[in-house]
Amino acid sequence: VEQIKRLHLLLTVKESAMDVPINLEARRRIAFFTNSLFMDLPRAPRVRNMLSFSVLTPYYSEETLYSKNDIDLENEDG
Repeated sequence: VEQIKRLHLLLTVKESAMDVPINLEARRRIAFFTNSLFMDLPRAPRVRNMLSFSVLTPYYSEETLYSKNDIDLENEDG
């Protein structure tokens, strides 16, 4: 509730109007963001019910090589 009051104050005080971007695209993005703060979102599922997702990220300049056979080979993930 306190955050909503603070946001309302920031959006309605005249001094803050001086900091509003002149660029229409920037204004559009800010308006989209502020409107999204008040959207009704569905509740997130419990973490234990979420599907897991893994990403392999090479470290620095480490090479990550897989043969076509390794990539096409089915594993427990499908």
